[in-house]
Amino acid sequence: MFALGKRILNKKKRPIEFAAFLLVSIAAAYHSFVHIGYYWTVLIPNLFLLYITTVLLLVYLEDKDKYDYVSHEKLLPPVSIIIPSYNCKKTIGKTIQSIKNSNYANDIEIVVVDDGSTDGTREFLKNIRGIKLITKQVNEGKAEALNYGIQKCSHEHVFCIDSDSYVEKNSIRNMVCKMLSDDKYGAITCFVKVANNNSLLGKVQEIEYFVGFGFSAISNYLIDAVFVTPGPLTLFKKSAVIKVGLFDAKNITEDLEMAWRLRKNEYKIGYVYEAAVYTIVPGTFKDLWRQRIRWYRGKLSNIIKHKDMLFNPKYGYFGMFVMPFSLASEFAAMATVYFLMYVIGYTIYWNILAIASFLELNSLTLSNLLTGVMGSSAGMIMFLIVVIPWITVLIISHKLGNKKMGVKDIPFISFFLFIYSVFLSAVYVYSLYEEIYGSDYSW
Repeated sequence: MFALGKRILNKKKRPIEFAAFLLVSIAAAYHSFVHIGYYWTVLIPNLFLLYITTVLLLVYLEDKDKYDYVSHEKLLPPVSIIIPSYNCKKTIGKTIQSIKNSNYANDIEIVVVDDGSTDGTREFLKNIRGIKLITKQVNEGKAEALNYGIQKCSHEHVFCIDSDSYVEKNSIRNMVCKMLSDDKYGAITCFVKVANNNSLLGKVQEIEYFVGFGFSAISNYLIDAVFVTPGPLTLFKKSAVIKVGLFDAKNITEDLEMAWRLRKNEYKIGYVYEAAVYTIVPGTFKDLWRQRIRWYRGKLSNIIKHKDMLFNPKYGYFGMFVMPFSLASEFAAMATVYFLMYVIGYTIYWNILAIASFLELNSLTLSNLLTGVMGSSAGMIMFLIVVIPWITVLIISHKLGNKKMGVKDIPFISFFLFIYSVFLSAVYVYSLYEEIYGSDYSW
């Protein structure tokens, strides 16, 4: 979830650029709403996202039979598993036990790097048998803990797992088998699922994870464009990580940045949906907000850092398709948020005028009534055009995750599509503002 605490001070504050961007974007949105129409203003960027989703749907439907299912190797190498630890006394014991329960036919070296815990985690770990405990006196962040562990572990095949994540019994075996199937692999990812799905927010995030690590992950894998090596569980080739320079300790989304750097160095990234890991997700909107701010700001900063990959055919579908799609989501989010602000503001303004004029009847003409009805109908039609493909994506994702969708899921899916998506749009926009201003990074 929030893995390891850290704060990075950003000395390059940009208040003038921030103010200029805010004013220009609001002015542009208002001009578009008034002269082009707010439906079209919102629809155009969302149509682009719909296009991307439709392309991925076609990729999946056409190439799903080409997915290379795991072929179980008889001779499996010993592996190392690194767990970065920081104030995780309540969860890390279960993480370690899930690893020990794995059905893997060789040695598993469990390396726990305690990154200056202050809640008694270190003392707790000293009493656990079968682990190699490395202690650091100063908290330097997850990336540094991983780098330290990678250099201290014994084997070429190295798993990195968060201290609040729990692997299924066959996950380690399936991921190693996939790694052995192609020498070009630098990393193997898996299906990340939600462990604490017993609340509204947990169930909604579960749907999001099913989409992100189910349909999206397998579709990106089929076009060789997997773009993240998730913190909850990823298998790395130790030599590959060392060759590209280890994890970037100054990066707030080191798992994303590592994936992009591996691609730059011509390593492939695989995906195994038959391997799963369960992770604890934020339980409150406040914690979720903080997490997603970090994720989205990290994505934006990495796009800037690796801008040479954007629209670069050298990096295949990743550079020409996935990165532009990721960037386009920012504009779609801005259109959605500005649209809601405009509609709310306009509605308040209209009602104030109506009350001030004592609800004059001559303002309620047949023309105005028809315009409102037709406008609502147009908005509904446009909304359905965008939502229907997403319903298909949800069905596919749940199938990949071996979970049936039923009537009981309808309220949570509705919340995900109509409310949670707006919340994420707001996070996108806020993250963009934070990145432009140059606020400090903290998590």
